[in-house]
Amino acid sequence: MAHEVSIACVRRFSHHLTRCAVYFFTPDELQGMFRATPPSITADDGDASTPAEPVEETQYDFKTLQLATDRRLLLNRKERKSMWRVWNQVKLQSLYSEPAAQAQ
Repeated sequence: MAHEVSIACVRRFSHHLTRCAVYFFTPDELQGMFRATPPSITADDGDASTPAEPVEETQYDFKTLQLATDRRLLLNRKERKSMWRVWNQVKLQSLYSEPAAQAQ
């Protein structure tokens, strides 16, 4: 299993000609990095008949407000390749309250 994960990580890592190293994150990796709640917990569908999924004993730092994925098809006519460019955008809200400003 660990071998499969490492291969998947290598496939999402690339070097460009500009000497930039790029890693392509999945939505699950973004939530894990910021310790954010999964979207299924924060989604408010207004349907009270379906109970929320059980949550593990995990301490979250952020609440996921929005998790959007944008996919665009790129065509390379010279090499006859079609590629998908994918952007993930996550909007998070801190679960910790800001300390009150002290009067000076």
